[in-house]
Amino acid sequence: MDWGSVILGVITPLGTIIAAVLTYAWQKKQDHNLKIADEKRRVYEECLRAFPDPVVLLMSDRPNAMKLQDMLGEASTKVRSVLQLYANVNVLSAAAKYLVYFGSDRLIEEMTEEDISALVDKIGQAQNDLILEMRKDVMRSSSLLAASLDNLSARA
Repeated sequence: MDWGSVILGVITPLGTIIAAVLTYAWQKKQDHNLKIADEKRRVYEECLRAFPDPVVLLMSDRPNAMKLQDMLGEASTKVRSVLQLYANVNVLSAAAKYLVYFGSDRLIEEMTEEDISALVDKIGQAQNDLILEMRKDVMRSSSLLAASLDNLSARA
């Protein structure tokens, strides 16, 4: 019996077992990351549905400030705890910025048409930033390449 064939006979099955274990562990990690990303997508979709839409400000000649404040309070209550559990810091800051524009100190009834139009533009930009940060967060959770995240940032 040759020592070379004995060593080869031991190393080959051992290498196969190690490769199988590593492949299994890597696949489990990928599955876990996809589950997290799916959960984040679901939560972010619920949050976006709960937030007031910027178009609400343009739907009537004089938006009702009380109605907007009620919508804002309801959305804030619904999503605050959920976002704190799932969202990263960038998503939380984008959501805060978005909600701040709706909660502006000036009464909407006192605004001119130009002021309302400028506010809607700011809210729309804040909403786009929020959605972009949510997409980046979900993509990070699903282990997509950093190049994809750079492409998203470059388009913003």
